[in-house]
Amino acid sequence: MTEKWILVEIEINSYIKDPISNFLIELGSSGIEETQTTIKGYFLEEKWTISKKRKLFNYLKNLKELEPETKINIIRIEKQNQVNWLDEWKKYYKPVVVSDKITVFPPWLSVPDRNCVIIYPGAAFGTGTHETTRLVLKLLEKYIKKGDSVLDFGTGSGILAIASIKLGAKKVIAVDNNKDAILNAEKNICLNGLTERVYLICGSITGLRKENFDLVLSNIDFNTLLNYKKYIEMAVRKDGYIIVSGILNIDEEKFNSQFESGKLKLYDIKIDGEWLGLVYRRII
Repeated sequence: MTEKWILVEIEINSYIKDPISNFLIELGSSGIEETQTTIKGYFLEEKWTISKKRKLFNYLKNLKELEPETKINIIRIEKQNQVNWLDEWKKYYKPVVVSDKITVFPPWLSVPDRNCVIIYPGAAFGTGTHETTRLVLKLLEKYIKKGDSVLDFGTGSGILAIASIKLGAKKVIAVDNNKDAILNAEKNICLNGLTERVYLICGSITGLRKENFDLVLSNIDFNTLLNYKKYIEMAVRKDGYIIVSGILNIDEEKFNSQFESGKLKLYDIKIDGEWLGLVYRRII
């Protein structure tokens, strides 16, 4: 039987892509397509309900109220009879070159180097295409040392955890409170042959046993980073580094004034478009 799909297409500003994409995934989208100005989410018709439609409308309405200047318009919600949209999408998906050492490949393409990161796109945030992911990857490459221990808080697709191992980390613990994200990260870790070296935890950073990591990575958002700052700070050893992103350029001063402390000092900044990547060093 031919599967039928519901296409949800939303016009947006580029900087608001992440929360909307994540929300569509949480609603049950089987795949996401993004451009600079639109997001498309695909839902199996049998799983698309009035309740989900209402939740989407309410979410976008609340987002618009928080960001009045932001462009958020639903272009269409319609049935799609085509069953090959995933295959069509795959044809146009290209490897993402992040740096000289990091290239992100989808699993259906031939991977030229075992050090390349293999990520199945679309099921969780973190494929290397977004500025915040690229920022953390580039800063990770700069600050990681062979044999380092790494905590990836809010792992999503697992891309940062996988890249950490391929750049020389000895051990990585990856945490996310979203079960679907953990399942996707597990799939990607397996694709990269790293099931024995990346440890996944479905839960919160607050439940971690006391352990000091050389590096803590977190590509989440402004408010979550501040809410969990205490636990992020506790997780890094003295002279270790915290690399964060998900913060807009315009929020740099506001964020840093609340995140920097007697123990943490801002050490490095990297910019990509409208987004910041920040490095903090624990000095005490």
